[in-house]
Amino acid sequence: MCGEAVDGLDVIHQTKDLKPDVVLLDFRMPVLTGIEAAPIIKGAFPQVRIVLFTLYEHEISKTMATAAQIDLVVSKPDGLETLLESIQDLMEPGRQV
Repeated sequence: MCGEAVDGLDVIHQTKDLKPDVVLLDFRMPVLTGIEAAPIIKGAFPQVRIVLFTLYEHEISKTMATAAQIDLVVSKPDGLETLLESIQDLMEPGRQV
């Protein structure tokens, strides 16, 4: 199942409805940022992998990402191919979140 949300709150609602394996967030989203939405999603669905795909990678410290329970941060300038490869690596069987 695939969904598209209009803001951070919508991401939470769609995650509850669609129960995806991976949620792709951005750092800057209306209503709730990716940093704000991620721990809410993880609290309800700890098995969901959360990827932050953002232009603002340099503003996000490893500590901030870990505290927000984000599994992976990928820079938008690195492109979609890097994003897809990174998600495939993240989803490898046996990889711990």
